[in-house]
Amino acid sequence: MISNGFGVIFLRKKFEEQTLLIIGSVCFIIAFILFFFLNYLYFILVIMPFCALGMSIVGTVADSLLTALVEESEQGLVLGIATGINSFVRTFAPAFAGVAVVHYGFPFLSLIGAVSSVIGLLLCLLWPIDSHLLKKAKHE
Repeated sequence: MISNGFGVIFLRKKFEEQTLLIIGSVCFIIAFILFFFLNYLYFILVIMPFCALGMSIVGTVADSLLTALVEESEQGLVLGIATGINSFVRTFAPAFAGVAVVHYGFPFLSLIGAVSSVIGLLLCLLWPIDSHLLKKAKHE
């Protein structure tokens, strides 16, 4: 609630979408690295701010980019598909995580998260968002 209500609004005023995606990816990488070293339950208090900020930033920027890059008549459809995919993943992820924890242990999940976040960060750095395309979509 705090990161969505104050943090994301403050960061969106200061930074562009590309920078926000990089900040969100770095927050996820930090959170997953900290999850790798989770030994005591109270350590969650250190991990959760990074995780919450990363989820808030990436989710908000992804929705913003999706709506900016499609026509107004298709925005509802695109956001609905994105929400449906998110719900699908949130439905089946616990089953995958349970099987992975039983076979490989808890650190394997944080390794998957860190690797996928690093891949996302590299994609943001190697193929930046074309700001001309975003400005064109916003002005039309």
